Amino acid sequence: MKDEDLQKTLKEAPIPEPIGGQDAARERVMGRVRHQFPPDEPLKAHRRSLWRPLGATALAGVIALVVFLVWPEQSAEADPLPSEAQMQQFYDRHETNHTEHLQEVQGVKSR
Repeated sequence: MKDEDLQKTLKEAPIPEPIGGQDAARERVMGRVRHQFPPDEPLKAHRRSLWRPLGATALAGVIALVVFLVWPEQSAEADPLPSEAQMQQFYDRHETNHTEHLQEVQGVKSR
């Protein structure tokens, strides 16, 4: 019962007059709204400012592409192929190492 009486009393109570009157209160609220949601004109200016960074990005890309295309290519250098004598030495060394390895493996297995 107490809650119902309290709600009834609150509903019947007169609403106090805002400081400065209704018009001043309305202006204060609208000032906050205008600050939070500015008019459309600054948004249009903001859209126009998007062209500057896009232009700068495109310019940087073009400069990078030009530098890449103009940069001189280094001449290709290949190591000379070994002569027949060097290849024969390589094969002989390989055969010697292979034979030694097989002898070591067979020696380990026979133990």
